[in-house]
Amino acid sequence: MKIFAFALCAVAVSATHYEDPKQGCGSDEQAVQVTGIQGAFCSPACTGTTCPSDVPQGVTATPQCVLQSSTGTQKNCGLICDPSASADQCGAGASCKSIQGVGLCTYDDDELLGRKRVDLQMEKRSFEEIAAHVNSKNATWSAAAPVRSVEDFKALCGTWMPGHPKYTKTDLPEYPADLSATFDDSLDWRTKAPQCTVISKIRDQSSCGSCWAFGSTETFEDRRCIATGKDVEFSTQDTAGCCSGFLCGMSMGCNGGQPSAALSWMSRTGVVTGGDYGDISKGTSCKPYELAPCAHHVPPGKYPACPSSEYSVKCTKSCSESSYSTSYSADKVAEGKAMNCGSVSSMMTALQKGPLSVAFTVYSDFPTYKSGVYKHTTGSALGGHAVELIGYGTENGEDYWLVKNSWNEEWGDGGTFKIARGNDECGIESSASAIDF
Repeated sequence: MKIFAFALCAVAVSATHYEDPKQGCGSDEQAVQVTGIQGAFCSPACTGTTCPSDVPQGVTATPQCVLQSSTGTQKNCGLICDPSASADQCGAGASCKSIQGVGLCTYDDDELLGRKRVDLQMEKRSFEEIAAHVNSKNATWSAAAPVRSVEDFKALCGTWMPGHPKYTKTDLPEYPADLSATFDDSLDWRTKAPQCTVISKIRDQSSCGSCWAFGSTETFEDRRCIATGKDVEFSTQDTAGCCSGFLCGMSMGCNGGQPSAALSWMSRTGVVTGGDYGDISKGTSCKPYELAPCAHHVPPGKYPACPSSEYSVKCTKSCSESSYSTSYSADKVAEGKAMNCGSVSSMMTALQKGPLSVAFTVYSDFPTYKSGVYKHTTGSALGGHAVELIGYGTENGEDYWLVKNSWNEEWGDGGTFKIARGNDECGIESSASAIDF
């Protein structure tokens, strides 16, 4: 998708970069208006892949080299913001406009129609370029390029975040925050509850946007094990296929869904037991996951290459394992009380009883994560992704959440990642839920 901009001569020297064109742009800037969104902004040229960091007062959006001409010879900077965030990121007189899955800060009071048009588009960078950029920035995390494309990762982002047209807010009670509690400096439920082996297990959603079913089902089984001592793995296949329609936040299997709605569905309707693809034919559970793990991020070896097209799942109200001794209806476990965690205090309180189901916006730099505390550094939004939050801590002075992903153990830090805690990084503190037993 191309972005069309209109050039405007600078009439004064701005105090910082990215200011309102009405006040005049700097000598190294061009005033542009992007077709498809309202407003204008002063855009400096990129220096390599870097951009001037001086921004107007009150701006928390990130300067990034995100615009280029159709030939790729001209590259410009813009202030990248999160269009789903409620906080002001763009400063006085400007606002965050959504375009191509990312937000750009523009000033709303400028009309530049009729000016000479400059043909610009959002820059598309390879994972190799993104990883190199992150590693050159002395960021709080390190990156390595996966072998698959950005488009492949978009298919794995199957959660609808607030602002998405398919997002449905789940009406759940709020988890009560204990504001007087003193919490430990760190927590990792893998080591705190070693008797619950389900917590340490890294799963693989395969080539299916069923992350919402994984994050919620894992939260259900892990918190239930911690509360009851029953180390039982439940069926992501049952959740992905049968948690659908109005009663499950309009979730749609591999095409996306709502993890908080799935937790509510499990508490009311129940979910059957089930393992991974490798558990098929063992007869140890009702419905193991039917989609094979694949090499999302490295060349095929331990796992085969992922298919080029996305899988689908369907609801079958019978156990897929013929040798399993319990019927589908008798195997259903409908327990617990699902709740939303609407604040960091609520999350910290709920986390003392077990992992949480969370969702966040994935940007194109996130698939390159290898270690450290992730903070969005570069790239546009790919979609919403649901995961399981299993702890927290501090690393090199950076507070983090410890999170378990569902892209198998070859991705990231053994299948897990750390993400900045306390500032709603990528919206991860705005979409948390828990279930108590």
